[in-house]
Amino acid sequence: MKFTINTYHLIIILIAILCIVYYPHFFGEPVSNGTAYIIENTSKPIDPDIPADLPHNKYIVLKEKTQHVRDIKNGDWYHGSGTQFGYIIGTDEALICDTCTVANTKLEAVGKKQYYITLPGWLLKQDANHDWYIDSTRFYVEKEQSYVRKPVVDRAKKTGRDWYYKTHFMNTPVKFRYNREKNCVMIPVTKLTKQICSYIIFGLGVLFVVCWFALIIEFVKFVISLSKGLAFTEINITRLLIIALGLIAIPVMDFLLTLIMRLIFSSYLTNDVKLNAAVYSNSWQTLCGGIVFLMLFKAFKQGKALKEENELTV
Repeated sequence: MKFTINTYHLIIILIAILCIVYYPHFFGEPVSNGTAYIIENTSKPIDPDIPADLPHNKYIVLKEKTQHVRDIKNGDWYHGSGTQFGYIIGTDEALICDTCTVANTKLEAVGKKQYYITLPGWLLKQDANHDWYIDSTRFYVEKEQSYVRKPVVDRAKKTGRDWYYKTHFMNTPVKFRYNREKNCVMIPVTKLTKQICSYIIFGLGVLFVVCWFALIIEFVKFVISLSKGLAFTEINITRLLIIALGLIAIPVMDFLLTLIMRLIFSSYLTNDVKLNAAVYSNSWQTLCGGIVFLMLFKAFKQGKALKEENELTV
């Protein structure tokens, strides 16, 4: 009876974890209530406006060119070599050019290398491509200074079911850079620092692979032992516990180390940076696997106790 109660508790924990993981996906987005926005942009445009009366083909070419220039001004173009360790930390390098314009035909030729430590677990709260959200942010670099542009509400008025906001934009200087493609924060560093971090990350990656192989080997040994009829043995119970704790520890450590990165680079980050939901939503499978093996551990431990009790009775 004790084993049944413990298993029941573990199942409840598993269901709770799944609810926590999937709650944002099903209920995180508010239902549209007809909210309207009036945006008054009192700041100069980040990039030159593209004339709307251009032929469609020329408009598309100029739009792509403008985005290309913005990427290289932001130091987020032509990525070089880099490493990454889960959502915890990584390295990258890209070209940056503050004087590039759409008139340049070879932007890469005038750019210089910039090296980064990347934080894949952290992103801007709302990195929107337009300004029609009250909580939207736009990252850009001007004269090698990074800024986050966001609306500030001057007045809010409710008419019926609709809210009307009058806003202006505020440009906040920040120390970090931003990878638009991967949606993650980047910390500018020297080439030497980037190389040292790459070696450390490579070492962590090797250690991570070794840990996974160790868990796989323990599982294979467990299966071989079962095939020989040696189910309820002390070594098998230990193997199940090792596998369970390993599978639970991997996502927990990933989450905790991602939070530690925020503390380490707290002087670079602002309140506009938030935790990437993928840090925990992509790890629930491993966590559930660990709980399953923990349940097997309890079952085999109880089975071993019953087996020893029967042998004593005989």
